[in-house]
Amino acid sequence: MAFPVSLADLGWKLAYLAVLSFGLPIRLLPYSGIRRLGRFFGGLSYYLPLGRRAIGRKHLDLAFGDTKSSHEKETILKNSLRNAGEVALSSFWSARVTRKNAARYMRFVGRKYLHERVEAGEPYLALMLHMGNWELAAVCSGFVGLPTNFVVHRLSNPYIDAYMADHRTRSGQGSIYHDEAARQILRTLKNKAPVTMVFDQNMRSGRGGIFVDFFGIPAATTRAAAAVALALDVRVYTVFTIPNFSNPSRYHDILTGPEIELQRTGDKQKDIEENTRRFNAEVEKIIRTYPDHWLWTHRRFKSRPEGEPAFY
Repeated sequence: MAFPVSLADLGWKLAYLAVLSFGLPIRLLPYSGIRRLGRFFGGLSYYLPLGRRAIGRKHLDLAFGDTKSSHEKETILKNSLRNAGEVALSSFWSARVTRKNAARYMRFVGRKYLHERVEAGEPYLALMLHMGNWELAAVCSGFVGLPTNFVVHRLSNPYIDAYMADHRTRSGQGSIYHDEAARQILRTLKNKAPVTMVFDQNMRSGRGGIFVDFFGIPAATTRAAAAVALALDVRVYTVFTIPNFSNPSRYHDILTGPEIELQRTGDKQKDIEENTRRFNAEVEKIIRTYPDHWLWTHRRFKSRPEGEPAFY
């Protein structure tokens, strides 16, 4: 049933107020409290019958096979869920981050790769992972000296969408909406500005994805990153965060991988497919290195090639 516009608008406003009301008490806590609380509830979710535990375990079996014991995989999954809990609460708390205190929560460890591009006046394309606290990194990176333009999904609620847009851009970041990404990414990079896109998520059928291997089986992956990199000859890097539990002066580190070498044979489609495969291989390598901090419960293999049975 289609509701009148006024009723739908009322629902959006009520949802927006609910988000603000939920976030207010969270922002009163210090980040140390957010970390403990988020990781507690995230760890608790491991024991809830929500189906995500089975998804995470299936992914871990696919990624590590017999190279890790059942106990090791369960430990990784629990830590992954704890991390997701911290991310969820810190997304509400991050309104407290300012240019003055941002370095307390995030520090770039591998920033030399990107700073070399910035200092040379060259744009770059960063492939971000759902690892560590990606939400907090999206806010802090502009404050700590490396603003970028994030490709984001437009939210159906216009009030929450506007709130999130203001929240993202207050540190000097830009936003590129996913439904306008093709033109905006090209325009941004042509203007010598960097672009960051989340790369490790499932692509829906008919959204411009291609199937390339990820942990040994075909996974629907965006072709946009490789297509843009080849068209504009821009450098490509991975960007991800990991929590820092040993240094009391900061909570998270942002790392960047080395430049990913592109194949350029002149065959456009083959080059896009091969470079997308290389991007996935680099992402896979990072996940294997820091498995406790990746979001194993995301349905990465939901889209399947035509004729293949469902993965889940």
